[in-house]
Amino acid sequence: MVTRRSSMLLTAVILYVAARASAQDDYDAAPYRDGSCSLNAYDDCVSDALCKSNPDHTRFMCYCPDGFDGDGFSDAAGGTGCRPTNGIATCTAESDCFNAFQTTNVFCEFSDDGLNGVCKCNEGFTFNLEDYTCYDVDECLNNMCSMNAKCENFPGSYSCTCEGNYVGDGTVCTWRCYTHGDCNANSKCRNDGSCKCDAGFSSADGTNRDCADIDECANGELTCPDKADCVNTAGSAHCECQDGFYLADNQCKPYDKTCNAMYSADMTSGVYTIDPDGEGPKPPVDVYCEVRDGFAITVVGPRDTSPEKMPKSGGTSNINYGNVDPQDLLDNSPFCSQEIWVECTKNLVGSVSWTDVSGNTYTSWPSQSNECPCGQMNQCDTCNCGAGAAGLDQGYIINMAVSSVTFPSSNRAPGTYLVGPLRCGPEPFGEETV
Repeated sequence: MVTRRSSMLLTAVILYVAARASAQDDYDAAPYRDGSCSLNAYDDCVSDALCKSNPDHTRFMCYCPDGFDGDGFSDAAGGTGCRPTNGIATCTAESDCFNAFQTTNVFCEFSDDGLNGVCKCNEGFTFNLEDYTCYDVDECLNNMCSMNAKCENFPGSYSCTCEGNYVGDGTVCTWRCYTHGDCNANSKCRNDGSCKCDAGFSSADGTNRDCADIDECANGELTCPDKADCVNTAGSAHCECQDGFYLADNQCKPYDKTCNAMYSADMTSGVYTIDPDGEGPKPPVDVYCEVRDGFAITVVGPRDTSPEKMPKSGGTSNINYGNVDPQDLLDNSPFCSQEIWVECTKNLVGSVSWTDVSGNTYTSWPSQSNECPCGQMNQCDTCNCGAGAAGLDQGYIINMAVSSVTFPSSNRAPGTYLVGPLRCGPEPFGEETV
């Protein structure tokens, strides 16, 4: 059995014979050193080096074979060893590569004859010419993984792991949803892991994770009839008739301005929708329609017919007509009336005044100067209240509407008052002349 030491000794003997034929060498100069191959080669020369002695075996030197750089001496002997030239080393066994590169991350790639080969770094390692060894390649620095994966480097290898809602082998990661919460507020998670936009929404990037409302008005998907505006809403759209119109049979038809305008033989008393200002800016309103024989009366304003006490402290009371502008009814009706009355005591000091919806203020309770409410219908001659005596002034004002009533201050209870609803129709109703 030939050991490494016996092999080294045999090499030394061969070199000794060669050395005798090279008498021209200067054995006294470097790289020769004191000693001999038989005594010093094992400790002072690296395993890939050769050894040569002078004829007297008192001086020796280590040197590298062809294909290697360095002086052949080991680190312990202060040398640079032997390194493959340009990182290429031949081999006949794996051990040759381990010795040449001083690492286990190499292998011998044999030629076709199976006898000789070339040393190469293992996969995942790269050769460093400066120190002649194989270093790990950090694949994570080369973006080997998907941008949606975590890269971990290992000696000679690496791993890619998809993160979050991404699945795959790490080099290709595909997003998927697990719950509706993973998708956009306007989309839902399906069983296959994809999101689907809700009806009326679409995704510009095709992922269905960024679903925006579809404007059905802008894209012409919804067409509205004449006198209607298309109104887009989240996930849908609808047609809204313009002011003064309502939708019927997919057409915008004008609202009637009064109850009488919509009168028909089968109409019954009740709440109906009208639009007193027509196509004006004011919205339609619900009013009570009182049906008579052959016509209908529009009733708005106070419905409570119970009298109210006049405040002793005085002040102004506004008449509430809800969402209806009384002036619109006055403008669109041939005849309107409103019942008003004051029942006063002797404690009433001064006169009750009222203001109509046009802003005209009457300094006494009558509808016109020095005329009681009943004066318009020729039902009274004088006014009872405001003269320091108890009495009742009662009647109707015609084609006018009360906006507010103002009371004087009194020390004691001055009496009661009533402002009835405004009632408009095509002609006098009958009770105004009673």
